[in-house]
Parts: sequence; structure tokens; C-alpha cells
Amino acid sequence: MRAALSALVGPGEPLHLYPVDDVRLRQASLSTPVDLETTALLALGIGVAMVAAVIVVLVLRTEQRLHDRDVPELRALGFTEGQLTTLAAVRTWPVAVAGAAIALIGSVGLSSRFPIGIGRQLELDPGLEVNVEVLAVGALAIVVLVIVVGMVASRSRRARETNSRSTVTGWLRTAGAPTEAGLGAHFAFEGSNGRRSTTTLQGMLTAVVALVVVGAVGMWVGGESRLYDIPADHGWPWDVSIGNSSFALAPTTLDRLGADASLTGQTRATSGMGTLDEVPSELFAIDADGTAPPVVLSGRLPVAAREVALGSRVLDRLGAGLGSIVTLSVAGGEFDTGGQTTDIELTVVGTALAPQFGDSDIGEVSVVIFDAIRDAGGDPAPQLVMARVSGTDRATAMARLSTD
Repeated sequence: MRAALSALVGPGEPLHLYPVDDVRLRQASLSTPVDLETTALLALGIGVAMVAAVIVVLVLRTEQRLHDRDVPELRALGFTEGQLTTLAAVRTWPVAVAGAAIALIGSVGLSSRFPIGIGRQLELDPGLEVNVEVLAVGALAIVVLVIVVGMVASRSRRARETNSRSTVTGWLRTAGAPTEAGLGAHFAFEGSNGRRSTTTLQGMLTAVVALVVVGAVGMWVGGESRLYDIPADHGWPWDVSIGNSSFALAPTTLDRLGADASLTGQTRATSGMGTLDEVPSELFAIDADGTAPPVVLSGRLPVAAREVALGSRVLDRLGAGLGSIVTLSVAGGEFDTGGQTTDIELTVVGTALAPQFGDSDIGEVSVVIFDAIRDAGGDPAPQLVMARVSGTDRATAMARLSTD
């Protein structure tokens, strides 16, 4: 295929071939935040559902206890176990329907508020949208779940009344537990008649589940918020990127930026596709003498022509680690200017979190220095200046840089 396409393009013209299955052409700046937001909302929804489910169980169990005193009379009237269970389902039916109605009204009312973040900006048809099939399935699931829980609560209560079980205190006594443990278990879990206090156990279970869910969701949301609020956490430790990843900066521009006192740190860089061990990979090439380097997760950034800091996903894909040797090629990529290219071996010295200027996703960009691209036969002409701006005149400097 390469030979056929080269004949069509003509001699001297660079040929860029990017296998879709390997490169997964997409805009990371869009897909990654949307995926993260979707997962965070799903985690939050699961957490709320778990807490709500436990609360529903407790409410239904409390309701069932109010009707326990009627069971002897109903049995005397000839009610079977199946009929008693059906009666519990009938009593639960209004609660199930009311819960489903509240869920439907709430979900439709919140429709116009979602999605959030970048997903909201990408929505083609914003506003209220009702998916009748999804709502119907959800409402039916709520009704069935609540009724089943009510029936199970009814049967489990009657089973405990007819079956003799050891108490928690008895279990501890048999196991040889200290007296203090036995007394604590008696007051915590057993009533005056020695039976286990189901409500107490359910209350403790609810508290434990609620704390776990709230803690897990809180950590997730906090982590997501930190990821957005702190640019360095998603590979952007700079205040400004000057240039265009498709064109080289003029030498006069580079000189002017290098002498700009408002830039407290700056690193010249360029971005393009190459291959590492014959696997297409986006490369972020930097000036080793820059004063505003990319983020490094482990190890260190390259400082010599035969070193590389891989993206975390590239590291896993290649099965490499610190000290591993990978082969770099720029042939057929964006660094290839049509001259002689040479495959070179690079030592992995770290894991980097580089910015995405191409179609790669976060963690799929590796960092090398200009000398590595040059030694492989590519053109490392700087396209970008990644810089930090002085805090004293930040607003003025940013406004001036955006108009220069």
C-alpha cells in the first residue's frame, strides 16, 4: 500500500500513513474530559442510588414492623404464607408508584441541566429531552424493586419469629470472648427478650454504607475538580503556548520571545508523529535547555539525544519500563522532510505527562529533545514556546502576547 500511494503522490513528496487502529484519531482535549465527566456522574448516581436503596429498605422494614401484630389474627383467619406475602406487596404498591413518579419528575426536571462541562458545549441539541423508553424501564425497575424488598422484608420477619436462633451475645460467649465484648453486644444488638435488634443492625449498616459512598464519591469529585483546576495535573504547567503546532516559528520571533522579561520560564518545543518500536506515537520534542519543562510523573525528563520519557499509556503499550531501550523512527511522520532518516535507540528515563497538540489522547505523548529528532533525520524546528508569565504584570503580558 505504501508503494502504491507513493506512486500516486509522486517523487519527493512526504507520505504520512497513520494506522487508525493504533493512533485512534480523535481529539483528546474533547474526548478525555467528556469521558471523565460521564464516569464521575455515573459514580455519583450509583452512590446516591445505594444510599437511597438502603433508606428504602429501612422505611419498608419499619412499615412492616407496624403490621407484625396483625399476623396472628390473619393466620387465625386462614391466611397462608403466600397470601401474607401478597398482602405485604399490596401495602407496598402505593410507595413503589409514588417513588417511581418522583424519580420520573426529578429526571425530566434535571434533563436541561445535563450534560456538564465540555460535554454541554458539545451537545448538538441542548435543552429538555425525554427518552420515553428509558424512563419507562427505570420507573418499572423502581416499582418492582420496592415491591420485592417489601415482600422479602415481610417473609424474613416471619421466618425469624418461627425459627430459634442464637443471639449475638450467645455467639460471643461460645467463642470465649471477653465479658466486656458480651455486654457491649447485648446492649447494642439485643432487645429485652434476647432477640437480635434488626433495626439497630440495619441502622449501623446504613451508616456504614452511607459513609463509604459519600467518602468514595467525595474523593472522586474532589479528584476530578483538582484535575480541572490545576492545569499541571493534566499536563499543562504553563500559562501560555505561543505559536502553532503546524508551522515553525521565525527565528526573529524566537529571539524576541527569548528576550521578553515578562516570561519567567520558557521552553521551545515542537510536536509531531513518529514511531517507537514501530508503534505510531506522538512526540513532544523540547529544547533541553528550556526553563519551563513538561510534567514528569516518574524518573526524569530526557537531557540527551538518546533518552526518552514515555507517556504512561505508551509505556504500557510497549511493555517498557525505566531503563528499557526503544527504537525511534521519524520516517513518514511529520518530522520527516524527505531526507535520509535513521532509526535510533533511546533509553527510557522517565514517564512524562505531555500536552496533546495532535490527535493522541492523554498519556499517549512521549517527550524527547530536539537532538533526538535531528539524529533520527527529522526537522526539530521549534513551532511553539511554552512559557510561564510573570505574576506582577500577568494580565498585561497575556494581552500583549495574544495580539503580537
